[in-house]
Amino acid sequence: MNTAKNNTTKTSKQVDAAVRKHGYTLVHKVVSASRIHENAWNPNEMDEMMFKKLKNGITMFGFVDPVLVRKRKGGGYEIIDGEHRLKAMKELGHKKIAIKCIRESVSDVHAQALTLTCNEVRGRHDVLAEAEMIEVMNKSNPLFLDDEQGVLPYSKRDAEIMMDLLKPFDVHRFDGAKPPSYEEMHKDAFRAFLHSLIRTEQAGQEYHRLTSDAETKPVMEQISRSLEKLKQLAKDRKKTKRKEKK
Repeated sequence: MNTAKNNTTKTSKQVDAAVRKHGYTLVHKVVSASRIHENAWNPNEMDEMMFKKLKNGITMFGFVDPVLVRKRKGGGYEIIDGEHRLKAMKELGHKKIAIKCIRESVSDVHAQALTLTCNEVRGRHDVLAEAEMIEVMNKSNPLFLDDEQGVLPYSKRDAEIMMDLLKPFDVHRFDGAKPPSYEEMHKDAFRAFLHSLIRTEQAGQEYHRLTSDAETKPVMEQISRSLEKLKQLAKDRKKTKRKEKK
């Protein structure tokens, strides 16, 4: 249960370090929520389910990642990083919000650059390591992945797909006499694609390496066969429907 909280705390420290790298200093405060204003450029979007999970996480772990702000000319503060966290806190009924305020004056251009920096500094995760963590938490308590009560930033379906990556991929999946269902074929083709991307260095950028490398070539060939069978299956279904209409 502490894994999600620890990751959030670590991310907060990484954001602090990135801000200081820009030459700014931070002051930690607790202020009235009414004094904090949204900016006009936030590029991040969050759907309803993920926002609900954000609120669940705050309820379970507390507000461990204060909102990053700059001073506003007209008084109060303007958000640089943390708009959804602020909204979640307000909806949970909190009147006071923990903030990290940049002490120096920050121009609009620098504020926007900091917003993008904060988004990027959170980094890319090792997908397989992340999948292993999800699997451990799911075995501990399946509610972690629940779409209504969960706190992890994934839908239950996405988490299941990630855990599925931990299973060995069988390149001879379609060699048997019994044809798989449409759903099985689609799932296997998707898994094969993900395996080829995750397990090969710079796979997405160097397609020719995927089709020639000893480890990934069978997987790429499998994707091709799977997609061809999917296309043929779709054509056959269309023909069947036309015959039924006649």
